[in-house]
Amino acid sequence: MKREEYTERIRKHQDEHMIKIPSEILAFLHAHQGDEMAFQIVDNQVVIRPSRQLDLTGLKLVEDDFIDGMRHVLERYDQTFRTLADRRGE
Repeated sequence: MKREEYTERIRKHQDEHMIKIPSEILAFLHAHQGDEMAFQIVDNQVVIRPSRQLDLTGLKLVEDDFIDGMRHVLERYDQTFRTLADRRGE
């Protein structure tokens, strides 16, 4: 990415508030027009990431608690895993 920090104004469109996401941020998130985005508050910061549903149907013999833990870790550290994968490809 070129810059570390981006600033945009919040705009109102009909009954919703919108913000423009710079193309460098979209590329970093591997997000595209029409993708669903997830918002979380983590450690007093807002985290924005593509909303990806995990397909765990092949894990029928695995305990539900383990799957829930896996989901939590993958959702919490999704961007970290993606950044590591991108670095591996460099």
